[in-house]
Amino acid sequence: MAIPAMLMTWSSRMDDLHEQLMKEFRIYFTNYQQFAVERTMASAKRTRANLMQMIKLSQEMRQALLDTYKERHRRYSEKYRKGGVPRDKIRRRNLDT
Repeated sequence: MAIPAMLMTWSSRMDDLHEQLMKEFRIYFTNYQQFAVERTMASAKRTRANLMQMIKLSQEMRQALLDTYKERHRRYSEKYRKGGVPRDKIRRRNLDT
């Protein structure tokens, strides 16, 4: 079974963002260790810059997840309106538990 192009693109995009985020976290960790020892203004500035970059990457990852949800929701709701998805096949959240 072939993976749809949208999912492949999403997966590679999320993988890239995750790799960037982990790389930035490793840099932040070393900079923070240096800041904890030195307590200089320069090391604090580097640490804050790393944190800001991590925030930007996290926001980008969050937006990618939201876009995927919106696209998936749109596709399934169109199928439902056209009668393509039977009611019993639509997964719903179990609110009783």
